[in-house]
Amino acid sequence: MKYKRYAHKDITIDGFDSLRKALGTIVKVKAHSPPHPYVLTPREEFYYLDRTTEAFTINNFDFTDERGLSTRYATIEHDIGNKYRIFDKFLTNPAKIVPIDEEKLLPNFRVPFRIIVNEELTRGDKYWYTVFMGGKVNDVNFPKLVELDKVFYNLFFRYYLYEPRHIYTGEGYRGSDWWGEQKFYNITCKYPDYNKYVSNYQQWASDKHELLLPSMLFEMQVRSDRIDIPSIAERSEAAAAESAAIMADARSPAHGERKILENFKDQTESYIDLLNYYFPKNYPVEDELNIYAGAELFPGSGENVETIEMFVNDGTLGLEKDEYFGDRWIYNWNPSTELKNKVINAQKNIFITSDYLAYTAEALRYRIQIQEGVERFKFKQQTSNLNYVYVDFDRDYDPYGWYASATGWRSNHDSIRTLETEEYRARYDFRDILDRNDLSTKFLETIKDMEEGAITDISYTNDPIKASTFHWRPAPDMPSANAGDYYIDNIKLQTLDYFEFLTYIYNNHSTAINDDYVTLGPLVGGYRPAPTPSAERSRTAEDRLSYGDNLLYRYATSKNISSAIAQSIEKIRKYYERLLPHSLESSVSPDEGLSHSSVPELDNLIFEKIVDINSQHIDVLGYKIEKTGGKQTGDSRTQNHIQNFWIWNRGKDGGFTPEKTLMLADSQVKIGHSYTYTAYAYLTVLGMKYKYSDFRLTKMTNAYDLELSERGFEIDGELDLYCVQFYDPTDMIIKPQNLTISSVGERNPEGYEFSNLAEYNTFATSEFDILDSPQAADFHLNFEPCLKIVKVPIFQKTVTVYDNPGNKISVEPFHVINNDNKIGFNIVQDNFRPSKYPAVITPNDQTIKDNYLHTKNLKDTDINELFSESPARYLEVYRTRTKPTSYQSFASSIVSKIDLRLENTHFNRTDYSLVDQITPNVKYYYLFRLVTENNMPGHVSTIYEATLVDDGGYKYTKFNTFDSSQFIVDNFQETSKSFKKILKLEPNINQLTLDTADADFTKRARDQLDNVKIGNSEKSIFDGKKFKIRLTSKKTGKKTDLNVTFNLKNKVLY
Repeated sequence: MKYKRYAHKDITIDGFDSLRKALGTIVKVKAHSPPHPYVLTPREEFYYLDRTTEAFTINNFDFTDERGLSTRYATIEHDIGNKYRIFDKFLTNPAKIVPIDEEKLLPNFRVPFRIIVNEELTRGDKYWYTVFMGGKVNDVNFPKLVELDKVFYNLFFRYYLYEPRHIYTGEGYRGSDWWGEQKFYNITCKYPDYNKYVSNYQQWASDKHELLLPSMLFEMQVRSDRIDIPSIAERSEAAAAESAAIMADARSPAHGERKILENFKDQTESYIDLLNYYFPKNYPVEDELNIYAGAELFPGSGENVETIEMFVNDGTLGLEKDEYFGDRWIYNWNPSTELKNKVINAQKNIFITSDYLAYTAEALRYRIQIQEGVERFKFKQQTSNLNYVYVDFDRDYDPYGWYASATGWRSNHDSIRTLETEEYRARYDFRDILDRNDLSTKFLETIKDMEEGAITDISYTNDPIKASTFHWRPAPDMPSANAGDYYIDNIKLQTLDYFEFLTYIYNNHSTAINDDYVTLGPLVGGYRPAPTPSAERSRTAEDRLSYGDNLLYRYATSKNISSAIAQSIEKIRKYYERLLPHSLESSVSPDEGLSHSSVPELDNLIFEKIVDINSQHIDVLGYKIEKTGGKQTGDSRTQNHIQNFWIWNRGKDGGFTPEKTLMLADSQVKIGHSYTYTAYAYLTVLGMKYKYSDFRLTKMTNAYDLELSERGFEIDGELDLYCVQFYDPTDMIIKPQNLTISSVGERNPEGYEFSNLAEYNTFATSEFDILDSPQAADFHLNFEPCLKIVKVPIFQKTVTVYDNPGNKISVEPFHVINNDNKIGFNIVQDNFRPSKYPAVITPNDQTIKDNYLHTKNLKDTDINELFSESPARYLEVYRTRTKPTSYQSFASSIVSKIDLRLENTHFNRTDYSLVDQITPNVKYYYLFRLVTENNMPGHVSTIYEATLVDDGGYKYTKFNTFDSSQFIVDNFQETSKSFKKILKLEPNINQLTLDTADADFTKRARDQLDNVKIGNSEKSIFDGKKFKIRLTSKKTGKKTDLNVTFNLKNKVLY
């Protein structure tokens, strides 16, 4: 399990909110001791990011204040030595909470708070002033706590990251069923087939832009539309009527002169361009490219008729496997430059709509195909599945949404996030609001335009974030135990205000700035899946009108957007309902009287949910997968941006259950090229933004020894009550307090809003009060909910498109019986057997190996079950006179690369005999290997040591095999070192590392001393070995020898 905690810098120890730090309600890095020895960290403690709870303590018991009213307070208890130990209590008054601006739609609040001094540590009014306004007292520096101008952000949330799927495949991994938490991803390359057509295609594609290559995703879209378009044509009159109604509404006076829908072609142009490019029409029948039969998309719809050709029955074409894209299409079709540019532009962004995965049985067959291989795919004759990158990842589920209620995985809590609700008790409310209002594609498209810089009216804010990553995994030898580590980063996250974003869409809903996209999903209207597998699909006029988000009616969304904004605001008002005026009035002034007031509960609620830090709930809206790579330009480390895939995180709709795993098959890749796929999640996080105002400090004007007891007020010799005067520390002017008000002439007023002094003095103003401590500080916290869209990187992987390594070979050496000084070798290709990756010879081999293993999720020691799809094409012959120390010794010793292709055919030899002329009585070392047609190196042969012996004219050859175990490695490359005056000898760190595997830490240290080993090197320097060091003078050449031994001493410390 891997997750990150993200905290805005404003609420951390590194932030600028000095008052929050003084109260102790911050997020900071904490130290945590591991509970067992399996934590994979070199430290005794590891560190993580969490909210502080030591200083700010929320009390769960009521106390009676000087007015005789029940209330609660928080305690501020800093450690000894902390300069803010002078703070003692923290109070609020729900009766004085008011809106900041009643005209705003979003709820907003002004909440009063009071800090009470610790009576035992107080040093007077001047010291109290310095604590808040800044200054130095007795070498203690106090930063200014009174900050009136800055707006702060309270943003703190957790997101579970992705782990590679291949890592967690064994039993004992406890997180394998935690859908709401642990998530996996997999990115790998599939190379399913090779034949002459695939070879043709690869040669054709080598110099083409990736987005001009066949697209498996688009092909599956077309296959699905084959079934769908006839059903639309059958409803031609209804389609035309709907179109006219929408057009009339779009041009109504309510919309001014704005023309939202020009014609249907606006929304299908990219689709038609791709259709005409990949499946061209109007070719002679003999060219076998006329594979479409005419069908109108909207027959009878007047000027808006658009003809889209349909696939005919695949079985009537008579094409061989891979022939269409491997021969007929690439050799007989020469599209115009204009069309190619349109195709590239349209595929820069692929939008996968919220209902794409539910779209027809063809999509299901497509998913089976990319999972199980080309053999199971019935449409393989024409598929663009020549080679592709397969991407899958687990979508984010709402932990307490529909899946929980359907499976009983967790309790089905209330879906409304009130202030009392814990972070995990909410559903994906805002995602569902956008889903219900058919804004998934419009939302992602506007994000796309903004990120491309086409929209400048709104933009991301780079928020400073402190993030801690926790990486939990099963212990190596104890799967049932936890193991993990934390690390801390300072990062920037791109954020966007949710309501500003939707407002921009509302004000610009008829604008399509960039047309560099194509949408995958239902061609017309929306698809509402049937509640049961046996039921028919529903495509009614109502569905099309209500689900216009997908393609044709994307612009007709003004009503949807305004509805989404209104529903989102109402949802937030529900979350904060306890603080809205109508709710507060009933809480602080109940019909049953103040004895039944819920003010103490509200006090705690405010302390816990507003003042203190809480992990905030997130909704996962959608994903972006960014693809870069291909041919590198400029700096060799720079990759080109190719395209983006945009996927909406769909929720449950009717009877449809979304796929847990989202899958992509990207066939627009070229063999031998590397591509990086970087995924991002778009979240909504409901935090808050806040600002301080109206600071008030007190001056003591009098003190009283009056303790209230059952017998009334008594004098006990200690000061109990203090008369104070409130003033504004920024201008030193006397001003009213914030927490309560005076009685305005009423004797013994009842109510939480009245001050302590009001009970005794009906003429006292709010500038004065009686407190049980000599100093206090009032301020207002002004805040409103802040719904942020946050872009979070979730995983990244670079893959390279390769075939699999070639087979092993068998070599049989022989002596040529003549006087030409020749020897020979018979070489035969072996049948495929699963094995480890072949040994490498050249640096390029090592690069291919590293990329291949990384792409296939294999380790160096893993057995590869995949065989080469392409046959062996070349035989490489290596020869050297130097005794090899590794296979890399042959890197610069290739003497021949033999083409095994049979002349005038498409076939290659499977065996070969070669003869080499050599110098007699000289020892040679030979190495052979086969290379496939896709330039993948195969397994190396055994190394052969050959010597042609000329013994006085009698010639014969001695052959010996040279095993890799005979490789001699010289570990000591540097045998001397220069220095001036000082020489220091110390063992390598491997000789000093403590090995405590045999030690029992439950027993006394001195009893386990012999069980602790020093060093983890195979050869120890503490075994009595003597080292000779020779010192040679640079000036005189004189030599001095030093004999050095290293010894260990055991010493017990008491």
